[in-house]
Amino acid sequence: MVWETEILKCNDLELILVPGIGGRLMDVKYKSVSLLFQNPDLLSYQPDLTRLLELPTRATHLSFPLWGGEKTWIAPDADWPDGAPHSYLDSGQYTFQRHQSNCASMLSPVCPQSKLQISRMIELRDSGNWTIRHKVINMGEKPRLTGIWSVMMTQTPASYFFRTIAGATPKVVFGEPGEAYSCHNGVGQITCDVQQEFKLGIHPESGMTAARIQTNIGALWLVNRGKIMEQPEHYAHGHALEFYNSGHYDYGELEWHSPAVQLQPEQAVEFELDYQLLLEDKACSTDKMFKMIEDRQGNSA
Repeated sequence: MVWETEILKCNDLELILVPGIGGRLMDVKYKSVSLLFQNPDLLSYQPDLTRLLELPTRATHLSFPLWGGEKTWIAPDADWPDGAPHSYLDSGQYTFQRHQSNCASMLSPVCPQSKLQISRMIELRDSGNWTIRHKVINMGEKPRLTGIWSVMMTQTPASYFFRTIAGATPKVVFGEPGEAYSCHNGVGQITCDVQQEFKLGIHPESGMTAARIQTNIGALWLVNRGKIMEQPEHYAHGHALEFYNSGHYDYGELEWHSPAVQLQPEQAVEFELDYQLLLEDKACSTDKMFKMIEDRQGNSA
């Protein structure tokens, strides 16, 4: 990785931060194994916010660069300028501050279009757990409908799991998911193992999801948990959870939303997600592994 990085590390777990490209958590590494996607076509590029459309890409239908990693977007996407996330927030230089050896924050510039500013605090609690605290401040003079949109681009092949509401099925936002979605005993599964573009949205029963990512040291489970869900209509896209599978690169996206609010001048909205990394128990079926994770998460709540 050629970008200037900051690292939070505890034993075998490393969180790789790249303040210069949208304040990203660019990678999560376990025993040096990468779990998040970094676009191989952009590894030698530094962002020029006036020339982002000139960057190389295989996804030519998108009007923004796919840097990779995990980042904060602003919902709803219907308010994006020219169909792209605000460049100062998504690709701009964030300031970096280390608060202690295991905790750091990154602060965006004020976006000249939206008048919003993003603060991201990442705290590595131990060798398997960390927290990301998203905060968006309205630095303008007018109210603005604002939802926090956490987007994590994982390596594929991967499967994403979540607890479904009885009778609910994901909404096809766009694309052709084919047989990617299945449900068993109230647990939804979205399999991303081929390059086939689609996006699905769902309002889940609980605030926990798990991504099972296949690696050369076995399957790793990246688990996250947010606050108790509110009603679907409180969210900018009509649901709290979205999944995307790329048709051009080997990655999928796990996307959590906060409720959208009419953000007044100088007001802030915050959204916190907890993460845990687990090595799969080879003696455990996928169903039992997810149930074990649910039970563990419930006991720690």
